[in-house]
Amino acid sequence: MVSAKRRAVRLFGREYTVILPSLRDPRMHVAAVLVTLQVLGQTVLGFRLSVAQILICLLAGALIEFAVAFFKDSAIMWPASGLLTGNSTAFILRTPGTLHGQWWSTHGIWIFIGVVAVSMASKYLIRWRGRHIFNPSNLGLVIAFVALGPKLTEPQDLWWIPPGPWLIVTYAVLVVGGLLIAWELRLLGLEIAFMAGFAAVTAVALALVPDHCMVASWHVAPMCGRELWQILVTSPELLVFGLFMIPDPRTVPDGPWRVSPSALWWPSWRCC
Repeated sequence: MVSAKRRAVRLFGREYTVILPSLRDPRMHVAAVLVTLQVLGQTVLGFRLSVAQILICLLAGALIEFAVAFFKDSAIMWPASGLLTGNSTAFILRTPGTLHGQWWSTHGIWIFIGVVAVSMASKYLIRWRGRHIFNPSNLGLVIAFVALGPKLTEPQDLWWIPPGPWLIVTYAVLVVGGLLIAWELRLLGLEIAFMAGFAAVTAVALALVPDHCMVASWHVAPMCGRELWQILVTSPELLVFGLFMIPDPRTVPDGPWRVSPSALWWPSWRCC
């Protein structure tokens, strides 16, 4: 992670470190991709999400991180992580009853704020060896979906719009942005392994239930078999998860797991 520019100011007799945003910070690059997708979602992708819900999530995440840094760490910082958590929450979370085009709807706003608050709390309270062990927004979203159920919450659709020019633009933003960020973080292997593993496991699972199908509002007939596998493996929502949520530098392994060849042989094992 690239360090942001640091300065210091004195307020009320106490010195505070000032941490400014840096264009080299990978979190800024992830945020740029997500903001681009949010703009596409509000214009051509038909996201059932309001601008107000997005802004509230961003504000909640930013305020929480800023307050923690100010009072706990004596720092005045650009809340890059808080903004990213808020943006990720708004990107995935939906409240039934919000329609596309209701730009300033605050429907279910308490749910959005609650999920961001739980996500940020997990970052600071659930830690191991000085680092958080869960992707904050993922944990908050899972808790919300399980605790509140489908009457109050639902995830963003697996597939956003029918194939067409705007879907091509969306894929370009997702794939190019995701791969460049993964290359920058040296996590490209992790992403490829996840996508390949998901494709293989999904193929096996669907082979066991060949009559399993999925329906979509933009598709005339149910999708089954190979068509369903293709939809699941190439869905934009899966790409968001695999390219932007899994490669969280603070929650992924520090490096590849290596086993000495000698450890694979029985005589080399030692008992207590």
